Amino acid sequence: MKKLCFLFLFLICSLAHAQQVVRNSIPSRNLGHDVPAVIILPTSEGEKSFPVIYMLHGYNQDENCWLDIRPDLPQIAQRLGIIIVCPGVGNTWYVDSPVVPGQRCESFMIHELIAYIDSHYPTRKDRRGRAVTGLSMGGYGSFRLAGRHPDLFGAAGSTSGPIDILPFPDRWGKDKLFGTFEQHAETRKEFNIIQHPELFTPQIACIFDCGTKDFFHEGNAQLHRILLEKKVPHTYISQPGTHNMDYWRISALQHLLFFAEFFRAGADAPPAA
Repeated sequence: MKKLCFLFLFLICSLAHAQQVVRNSIPSRNLGHDVPAVIILPTSEGEKSFPVIYMLHGYNQDENCWLDIRPDLPQIAQRLGIIIVCPGVGNTWYVDSPVVPGQRCESFMIHELIAYIDSHYPTRKDRRGRAVTGLSMGGYGSFRLAGRHPDLFGAAGSTSGPIDILPFPDRWGKDKLFGTFEQHAETRKEFNIIQHPELFTPQIACIFDCGTKDFFHEGNAQLHRILLEKKVPHTYISQPGTHNMDYWRISALQHLLFFAEFFRAGADAPPAA
């Protein structure tokens, strides 16, 4: 009995120290302020580099949102052998705003955040070891970032993402960030994912999903139809649910397992010529 108790306590202690949640502030010239981030680090014996998943929050959320949704995220990261990075960038839509000077979130993500993470943590520093996903506004951001920078990301995901923003012209701060719909209609089209299927190529492993009762469901289903027509490989999941944490608790694990499989395949692939 004493031996069993000792083993149980040893297991609990091991799990408690098996991963580390770091809260950091990342300097940014592109945004003009330090950006808070939650970084989840697995541990291992000896020197080892880990693949990285950037997990992006939604509108009116912050860097803590994914831990709020899945408090077991550190244990999952340890089990899968991945680093998870959750930046808190505010309601930026992860773009360089065409109308707000100093609002350059895409530039921060691409030129500052990735370089900071790669220089401070034991990451795999190639596109096969880097993925990005997000919920709602974060799903929009992840698809746009990966599609525009396929040299940096090997995989991308979106859960409950606003794939088509045009049916919601005045919602979620888009007037401030993109300009009013009446004055900047063409700009809205430029930033509308559904109108840019060229963002999706076989070069990027892609997963996206949406609840059947979510107001963004039709846009996701339409993107699925477009990618099927263009014969672009992707994983699309239409499943019961709406736009809430209960849904994202399920979809988060689906994305993490998808990326873990992608990383395993990339680790076994021969180096690029």
